[in-house]
Amino acid sequence: MEDGIRPKARRSPRGALMPGLPFSSGALRHLLQNKTYIGLIPHKDKTYDGRHEAIVDRATFDAVQALLSHRSAVWKRRAPNLERAPLQGRLFDALGQRMMPVFTRQKGRLHGYYVAPKLMPGLNSPDRADALRRVPCRLLDDLLRRRLADLTGLAPEDISTVVLRDLVTRVEIHGDSVQIVLGLRALRGLNVNLGNARTIEARLHPGDRLLAEASRLDHVRISIPIRMKMRGGRTWSDGPEVTSSQKDKAARLAAIKRLCGAHAVNRRLKGTPYRRAIGTPLWGSGLQ
Repeated sequence: MEDGIRPKARRSPRGALMPGLPFSSGALRHLLQNKTYIGLIPHKDKTYDGRHEAIVDRATFDAVQALLSHRSAVWKRRAPNLERAPLQGRLFDALGQRMMPVFTRQKGRLHGYYVAPKLMPGLNSPDRADALRRVPCRLLDDLLRRRLADLTGLAPEDISTVVLRDLVTRVEIHGDSVQIVLGLRALRGLNVNLGNARTIEARLHPGDRLLAEASRLDHVRISIPIRMKMRGGRTWSDGPEVTSSQKDKAARLAAIKRLCGAHAVNRRLKGTPYRRAIGTPLWGSGLQ
């Protein structure tokens, strides 16, 4: 909250002190829906009149509930896309164009991609012909979750969609890197040690760089040296983090593609005079 109000600190089962973190959206919603503040006592599915005085008038409470109901309806319409594409609205290509999620179903499986719009007139040039126009949602989302887990000390599975969107305000896909802009306040809320650039830089993944965000002093920019490139209709990540198994899989798929091309050429040549001449045995052709 703006006044610095937080839940009380507590100790974990192992004895570690857990400082009071800023209220999450779920905790704030629970507070705003608490009928105890209007003089009532909720119990199970019923509500009773309490003996205590209300500290919030009924008109204000009802107005807040109406606003929360409206926001819930909006979230329910957006939630499916946000869960499948949590960077929706915050991902941009190297030219600053917003990349939007697109979903397609192939062989019963749903595939999601962040897709950039067509280049505007005047932006299309030969040096931008190889610009990446789409990125698989899962590939990019998993990359960011791993980086944020290393930075905050949380487990990757604890980086939920809500946490991800609270931390990340902007992501840019460049030719040789992926750059993410993080809010310092949200970082400190998850790890109190991330209070300045020096401590953040000390926790970066090897090879990552911390860049200044001049336009917003309360944010930091992290550059991840990884290239997402198209190959054979698929998007691959190429950088220090790419494992040997991923490279082997890419090599196998490339070999399979070349082999399929060779078989296609063989089928086209089969039945031609040139093919029959090659397949004719020497002893049957009259040549000795």
